[in-house]
Amino acid sequence: MRVDSTVLLWSIGLSMVGPLQAQSADPGGPAANGDSLQEVVVTAEKRMENAQTTAIAITAISGDDIAAHAENQLDTTLRDVPSLQVQSTPQGGEIYIRGVGANGDSNFIDPSVALSFDGVYSGRSERLAAALYDINRIEVLRGPQGTIYGRDADGGAVNVISNGPIIGDSESRINLQVGNYNLAHIDAAQNIPLTTG
Repeated sequence: MRVDSTVLLWSIGLSMVGPLQAQSADPGGPAANGDSLQEVVVTAEKRMENAQTTAIAITAISGDDIAAHAENQLDTTLRDVPSLQVQSTPQGGEIYIRGVGANGDSNFIDPSVALSFDGVYSGRSERLAAALYDINRIEVLRGPQGTIYGRDADGGAVNVISNGPIIGDSESRINLQVGNYNLAHIDAAQNIPLTTG
């Protein structure tokens, strides 16, 4: 599920414009019809919090949404994010958020959009072509993000968060894609509980 907090908060504000008595008196309102908002937990400010209460312009893409669209590369996953564009370069790609980005070889200059994988900064443009594997969510933060995500994050930040281990539980996942021209792609993940006794 893709959630853009600015659009979400704007639509919530519009729904509050109507009379409050009519909304509270309606027993078959949005919550009764299953139209209530889902809670999306993000770590945009280095702590777990609800996307609707985060004071940052953020777009969150869930791992289920990535799997449903059969996207297996970061640059193709980011193509539908509002105000974000990925420009191809000979080295890989550059991210522009709201038109702010760095057009140059990332071996010599720092990009204006910070790209992190599980909290580890990656300044290489080749990582945009990285395969997405066992992803929990992707968070796109509009800039500037210099106070939290580095000195050169003027454009913003893209955080890729993998699924964490499930302690004491066994779980398996497999993703198989088949297409034209002999296309075949498969990846799998296994969570195995380990005991020390």
